[in-house]
Parts: sequence; structure tokens; C-alpha cells
Amino acid sequence: MSLRGAGNEGLSENQNRQLYEEAGRTFTDLCRAEGVELAKASVLEIGVGTGFYTGLLRQAGVKQYLGLDITDLLFDKLRGQVPGFRFAKKDITAETPEGKFDLVVMMDVVEHIVEETHLEAAMANVRQSLAPGGVFVISGVHDRSKRTLFYVRCWSAEEIARHFPDWVVTGPIPFRDNNVLVFRRP
Repeated sequence: MSLRGAGNEGLSENQNRQLYEEAGRTFTDLCRAEGVELAKASVLEIGVGTGFYTGLLRQAGVKQYLGLDITDLLFDKLRGQVPGFRFAKKDITAETPEGKFDLVVMMDVVEHIVEETHLEAAMANVRQSLAPGGVFVISGVHDRSKRTLFYVRCWSAEEIARHFPDWVVTGPIPFRDNNVLVFRRP
């Protein structure tokens, strides 16, 4: 339930909080640079986790929000913290969310998709979820591809970008201990 569990277990809760706050500023700066008006945007967050970015999006004025996660363990807690936000238990590698969104956010999730076929399915579902001109922000992108554990795989920017041909891509941009990519749907 803590940022230490979701972040870097080798750092204290306070150190993780500082890293997340810096990442949050980078994220909101990226959205601003891409012309995303968060207060007016419909947002899909894939991999809600402890709700750090969920809270950040609420603070930025987001009103239309759907958060997906493969588990619903923290949904009751998050519903209490961000009333009006919707949450659904879904696996992005297997299901396309209903609706079209101006912004799709996938922060520190892609490394838990370990099979190429699942990455392909997840990126196809993201493409189908974005409204024309919509923006997709994904972090957890590495310089080189490698599999580190049976449940962790580092995907390169090239491996992710090939799922978005003819889209405008920004990045990779350094982000915490990896990179972030931003895609704009034509």
C-alpha cells in the first residue's frame, strides 16, 4: 500500500515519495507540453496501483476518469480518496476498455507484460481507446530490451514504438530510473 512497495524497495518511504513527486512534475509538464488540458480531458489510467497518478490527475482537475487494474484490491480505498472517478478490474492485454479517451496513461506497468503477444494486444487496446488526436503516455521504457525475472521484462522504446506506426512520438525522455514515451494519435 506504500510507495516503497510500488517504487524502489531499497529506498525509504520518504525517498520514494520524493522520486514520485519529481516524476509527477515531469508527467504534468509532459501533458502540458503536449497540449493536454487535464481539466477538460477524458482520461484512462492503466495500472492504477496505489493511486499516485490517480491523485495527481484529480489535483490537476480531471473529472472524466476511468482507472483499470488487473486487481481490484485497492479500489474501495481509491473510491474514498477520489469520489466520482470510476474503476474497473480489467487486463489491458485481454480487454479493450469501453469509450474513447483524450489521454491514456500507463505508468510503470509495461514491465509486467512479459510476452510479446501480450504487449501487442495491450498496445492494440490502447490504440483503440484513444480518441483522434489523443495522447498516450507510457513509462517503464528502457534503453535495451531484456528479461530480468519471470514477471519482469524491460521493453525498449523501439519495441513499443513499432506498435504505433505513423503516430507522432516524443521521447524517450529520462523518467525516474527508466524513460517515458509520449504518442499522439493522428
